[in-house]
Order: sequence, then C-alpha cells, then structure tokens
Amino acid sequence: MLLIIKTRILLMDDNDIGNFLSEMESTKMDFNAIITVTDDKQALGNLKKENCLNLVFLDLNMPVMDGFSFLARALKELLCMQMNMIILASFTCQKDKDQASQFGRLYRKATKLI
Repeated sequence: MLLIIKTRILLMDDNDIGNFLSEMESTKMDFNAIITVTDDKQALGNLKKENCLNLVFLDLNMPVMDGFSFLARALKELLCMQMNMIILASFTCQKDKDQASQFGRLYRKATKLI
C-alpha cells in the first residue's frame, strides 16, 4: 500500500506580491497544498479549519495583529501545537530576535523575498 503524505502550508502576508513570491518558491519544494491569506482573521480561520497544516510562513509586520500577537493567540488557542512556524522578516532588531526566540521550536526565521 502506498502512503501519500500531503504537505500543507499556510502563507500569511498582507502583501499580495509577498504571498505570490513565497507561493512560487513553495511550489518548487513540492508542497501539496498552499493556502495564502492576507490577514490574521483569515489565518486563524484556516488554522481552526485545517487541522493538518504542516507549516506556516508568518509575516511579522501585519496591519491589524502583528505576527507575534498572532502566534501568541494561535498558541493560546492550541491551533499550532503540531506545526512549525517560519517567521518571514527582514528584521535585525535584537528585541524582535529575542521575542521570536521565545516561541522555541515553532520559531524559524526566513528573510522575506521582497
């Protein structure tokens, strides 16, 4: 019996171009399903609905709820305990790095493509 494992990712960026570029890069990595959202409400809704997301690419600099607040809320609501989060940022501020590292295994940093 052949077992096919689907790799599902969520791209959260308020910039449509950023989502597009991340999606193009993600398709090179053979992810099975890529969901793009532009705000925290869409992202939280998808986390609640899609209980098998493997990976979330999270923009820190969002207009309503910043990435750290979103991550804290998702953790509080137990929406992302089994997935990895990659924080998309161009930050070099030590405060942001320290805050990001508090999320432990969920935290990885990737430089935004734009």
